[in-house]
Amino acid sequence: MTTLIAALCCMGVLGIAFGLGLAVAAKRFHVDADPRIEEVYEALPGVDCGACGYPGCAGYAEAVVVEGVD
Repeated sequence: MTTLIAALCCMGVLGIAFGLGLAVAAKRFHVDADPRIEEVYEALPGVDCGACGYPGCAGYAEAVVVEGVD
């Protein structure tokens, strides 16, 4: 019984430690997206067909905003 309690405590401590590590990493490596990309993406059909030569509508929307693609 004590082995079971020790294992549960160990897993609990590891879960909390990894959770805190993920929370810190999410804050540290957060990237703010350009809101214009989302506006362009919403105007596209959202089919993600790749006919434009970009990997889906999100890739094309980013190219329009960043590179000025027509």
